[in-house]
Amino acid sequence: HSAMQIGAYGDWSIVTCEPDAVLRARGRAVTVDLHTAPGGAETALPLHMQQAVVAGDPFATIESVLAAHPAPTGECGLPFCGGLIGYLSYDLGRLLEPIADLCEDDIGAPDYCLGLYTSALLVDHRRGEVHACGYSADSDAVARERAVRIADLARQHLPEKRMPGAAGDGVLKGNFTRDHYIRALRETIAYIYAGDIFQANLSQRFETRLAVSA
Repeated sequence: HSAMQIGAYGDWSIVTCEPDAVLRARGRAVTVDLHTAPGGAETALPLHMQQAVVAGDPFATIESVLAAHPAPTGECGLPFCGGLIGYLSYDLGRLLEPIADLCEDDIGAPDYCLGLYTSALLVDHRRGEVHACGYSADSDAVARERAVRIADLARQHLPEKRMPGAAGDGVLKGNFTRDHYIRALRETIAYIYAGDIFQANLSQRFETRLAVSA
């Protein structure tokens, strides 16, 4: 969902599930989890998972997946009819240019995580409409089945009205103590005065346990 205002880039939200494949990159290794039905059929369920690890350029892996599963662009009249959805991390920049690796990786999150989706619900905020779309390179009937399935899933899993009250236990845990943060801030200012840097994004992470569904 775009946080931009409606009328600019915030007209549409995309809701999807059950990816045909999931790509997770760590450095120059990409783990690909393929979700297929028994016998290689295109039906969405029941799902089995096959895993492969691809070594090399993680951006080339994205290109090869998109080339093997070309989604329609504009043919369905919607901004998304199928393709990859996920995130690309800042850490991918280390594959493009030499950047010192000074931070401890205390999360272990992939450098990117992308799902290959062949169905989605698209919410048109401008018109107040929801569209179900499905895609198949081989069969219009399969594409329609996928659109019908994700619409049915949405009807079956309508969110319950949220009860009033806190969404978590209210305890926020940061990865900085107050003294540590102030010391880091002073060091950053000193680096700027010394001419080593001209700006810095001094951020900290807060965590809490939530009592609501993701």
